[in-house]
Amino acid sequence: MNGYCEQDDGNFCRPFHVTKLGDSGIFIGSFPNDETDILHLKNQGVSAVLNLQTLENLKSFGIDWKNNLKLFYVNGIVVAKNVPVNDSTEDTYCQDIF
Repeated sequence: MNGYCEQDDGNFCRPFHVTKLGDSGIFIGSFPNDETDILHLKNQGVSAVLNLQTLENLKSFGIDWKNNLKLFYVNGIVVAKNVPVNDSTEDTYCQDIF
């Protein structure tokens, strides 16, 4: 909530988790890796997904973004967008996030 998050990447990615930000209707969390994770999003009422992972992140974690897009759609999450943000250094993160 205060704009600061410190997580070890390996721990942040598994197990899958999402947290609702107050009454905003916005959830933040780790990436959904399979249909079970996507069903969890659906059951939470999520209707859109904004993924900030780079293509390198997706590959390194074995995430098939195209397959996830199909799974989102068949589970009622019809808006899903990948906007890659490189967070490997503070400078690149600041450039990419804005």
